[in-house]
Amino acid sequence: MSNTLKKNNDVASRLQNGYHVDELISMFEHIATYIWVKNADSQTVELNPAAAKSMGLTREEVIGKTTAELFPEMAHSYQDADKQVLETLEPVFGIKERYTPLNQPEKVISTDKIPYIDKVTGEKRVIVIAHDISEQESQRLELERTNKLLSLAEKKGKIGHWVLKVDEPPSVFWSDQIYEIYGLNKADGPPSLDKAIDFYHPDDVNMVEKSIQKAIEHKVGFDFKLRLIRSDGSLAYVHSSGMPIFDPITGDVIQIFGTFQDMTKHEDIKRKLETNAEKLKQSNEDLEQFAFAASHDLRAPLRAVLNLTDWLSEEVEEKCSSEAIEYVHLMKGRIQRLDAMLNSLLQFARLDNDDTDVSTVHAKERIVQIFEEQNVKDHLSLKIKGDNIHLPVSCVLFDIVIGNLIGNVAKHHDKETGRVEINISSSPQGTIIDICDDGPGIAPEHHHKIFQVFSVLQARDKKEASGMGLALVKKAVEKMNGTIVVISNKEERGSVFRLSLPAPIKNGVDL
Repeated sequence: MSNTLKKNNDVASRLQNGYHVDELISMFEHIATYIWVKNADSQTVELNPAAAKSMGLTREEVIGKTTAELFPEMAHSYQDADKQVLETLEPVFGIKERYTPLNQPEKVISTDKIPYIDKVTGEKRVIVIAHDISEQESQRLELERTNKLLSLAEKKGKIGHWVLKVDEPPSVFWSDQIYEIYGLNKADGPPSLDKAIDFYHPDDVNMVEKSIQKAIEHKVGFDFKLRLIRSDGSLAYVHSSGMPIFDPITGDVIQIFGTFQDMTKHEDIKRKLETNAEKLKQSNEDLEQFAFAASHDLRAPLRAVLNLTDWLSEEVEEKCSSEAIEYVHLMKGRIQRLDAMLNSLLQFARLDNDDTDVSTVHAKERIVQIFEEQNVKDHLSLKIKGDNIHLPVSCVLFDIVIGNLIGNVAKHHDKETGRVEINISSSPQGTIIDICDDGPGIAPEHHHKIFQVFSVLQARDKKEASGMGLALVKKAVEKMNGTIVVISNKEERGSVFRLSLPAPIKNGVDL
C-alpha cells in the first residue's frame, strides 16, 4: 500500500472516530494536497488553500459553488463518484482523472473520496483529497512511448534485450524480441536459467557460462556470436553483447544487461554468397582454362590452313582468273583475322595466369617507350603533361593498357595524322592518367559496349579489328586495382580515356 493511500485510510479512520472535518482541513492547510468537502448537493462547503489556489480562486469564491459551476467539463464524472461514496459510505481510493478547473491549465490528478457524516447535523458529506500527478503521468506516457519505440526498433532490427539479476536466487527479464528469437510464448514467461542454458548449442554453452562468470567476477563486458536451438528445433545464429551493472554503494555487480541480435538470415545469406562465390570462381577458372586451351589449340591448325592459302596464292596467280585470286586473298584475310582474334583471346585468358607482380614504373618514360614501339610516329604525335611520377603497378599490365589505347587511336583515326595528349595528375589518394586524342569520338550509347569482348563499332570488312583491345585494357586496369571510363560524344571530336590508378611512389616510398 502506498504512503498516500495509508494516509488517506488514516483520514477516513479519524473521521469515523470523532475528528471534526474542520480539524482535518486545518491539518492540511500548509500542504500541497488539494482537499474539498462537498455536501449531497455537490456544493463545496470547505476546502484548503492548496485546492483554492489550484483553481485560481479564493476560498470565499469557491464556498457554496457546485461541481458543475466549478468543473463544467468533468462535472458528470466527479458527481457520479461522489454519489457512489455517499450511497455506500465506502471510501474510494486512487481515481486517476483529468482536472479541469475553469480558466486554468488542465492537469492529471489522483483522487481519493472519503464519506463523512457530520456529528452535529447528521448530514452526509464527501471529502475529496487530490494529488497533482501531472508530471508523473507525463513521465509515464513518455516511458510508454519510449518503450514502444524500443520494441519497434528491436523488432525491426531483430534485436532483443535481457537483464540477469545475479542475487540469490538469480532471475532474468526478457524483452518481447528475445521470446521471438527463442521461439517461445511470452505468456509462459522466461525459462529458468538452467533451462535457458539448454537452448544454447552444446559447443557454445561453455563460452556463454565463462563470459557471464567473467562479467560478474572481473566486472567486464562481453561480445560474441553463438548458436541457439529454438523451441522448434531449428538453429539460430545470434550476436550477443553484455555489460555488468554495479551497486552504486558497494560497487558489486548486481545485474548484467545484454542484447541478442538474430543473425540467422544474415548467416544464411553469407553462406549462400560464399557458396555462390566459390562456384563463380570455379566457373571463371574453367572458362579461362577453356578459352586458353581453345585459343591455343585452334591456332595450330589455323596456321596450317594459313600456310595452305599462301601456297594456293602462288598457284592461282598464273593459272586462275582475277576473281579467283581475289577470293583466295579474301580467304587469307579472314583466316588472319581469326588468328588475331584467337591470339587476343589467348592474351585475355593469360592475364589471370601471367606474372603481374607489382614493380615501379616511371610513367612518362614508359609511355614514350610504348609509343615508339607502336611504330605510329608517321601518323600520330605524342605530348605528355603533368606529374613526373613512379607508379606501384605491374609493368606488363601498364604496357597492355597504354599500348592498346595508343594503338586504338592510330587504328581508328579518320585523318591522315592525329594527336595524342597524355595528362598525368597525382595525389596521396590516387593517380589520374587521361589519354586524349583528336579522333572521331565515340557516341555515349557505345561507351559501355566498347569494353566488351569482341566488340567493334564498325564492320570488320571496313576496319580490321579483333574487338579485344579495350576488353584487355579494362581487365588489366582492374587487375591494377584501378578503373577506366571514356569521356566522348559525337558532337565534338576526340575522346578521353581516364585511368584511375593507385597513388604514386617517390623514391620508393608512398606519397
